[in-house]
Amino acid sequence: MFSTTLFLMTLVQPPYQPVSLAGCSSDTAYPIAQQDSQRLEILKVGDMAPEFTVEKWDKGELKLSDRKDKIAVVTFWNSKMKENRLVLNHLQEINTKMKADQPYVLMYVNTGDDQATYADFMTKNSGKFAGHWGYDPLGSSDANSIAWKWYGATKLPTTYVVGTTGRIFAIIQGYNTGDMRYTSALRGAGLKID
Repeated sequence: MFSTTLFLMTLVQPPYQPVSLAGCSSDTAYPIAQQDSQRLEILKVGDMAPEFTVEKWDKGELKLSDRKDKIAVVTFWNSKMKENRLVLNHLQEINTKMKADQPYVLMYVNTGDDQATYADFMTKNSGKFAGHWGYDPLGSSDANSIAWKWYGATKLPTTYVVGTTGRIFAIIQGYNTGDMRYTSALRGAGLKID
């Protein structure tokens, strides 16, 4: 059973440094960061996570409420940046170290790839990762996207650890090799990791 003690953390690594990739311009690297002046509200640790519904990769819909009293690890990402692909690998590595039968679910929401790029990535990679995959058709170029308008994710990747009550337990932006913020947040939420 998980402790009822409220333990909240924000895991944002300042300053956020872009990753240089060949063929990746700065406006491609941070496609939603340029709209800061249009942003309505920034979610904070302790806030209720907004419900969302996106197109699920394997048909149907992916909803935050699908977590059914589980801890949800919701990652907004795209396949264009190396840093985003690395965080997917890192979360999969953590997933393999999780103790069996724990109440958590991994949710990956693509927000920045066009439909063809997303489909190509998923066709090549979806079998490599545990979790549920969704696609926000508004993507990062639309101020009404889930990542942008509802969650305030101005940098990708951004991961929200949502507790069983629906409150945001941790917010993690970016990724660096060997990044322990993800493991720390999940352990802090009460999950057991080898």
